[in-house]
Amino acid sequence: MLPGPYFFVSGHSIKTLFMLPSAGFNYFRALELPYQAAKNEFWVSLAVINGLGLFFLLLAALIAPRAWQDKPAGAKKTALARALDFVELWRPQ
Repeated sequence: MLPGPYFFVSGHSIKTLFMLPSAGFNYFRALELPYQAAKNEFWVSLAVINGLGLFFLLLAALIAPRAWQDKPAGAKKTALARALDFVELWRPQ
C-alpha cells in the first residue's frame, strides 16, 4: 500500500493500471495537487477498490455456507482432519 505514493513522488514510471487497486495510490491522488492533475484516476481507483471489495464480499457470501457446514458424527473426515488426529495420538501427555 505505501510504496504506491513513493513511486509517483520520486518520479518513477509505473503503469497506472496496476496502481488502481492500491489504497495507497488513492490516498496519494486524494491530495489536492495530484487530484487536480488527474481527477479521473482518483475516481476510477476508488471504483476499482470498491468493486473488488464488493466482489470478494459476495464471493465469500456464496462460498461460506457451502464450505462451512456441520457434519454428522459419522461423516467422512478429510485428509487434514485424519492427519491431525494421527498427530494427536502421538503427542506426549
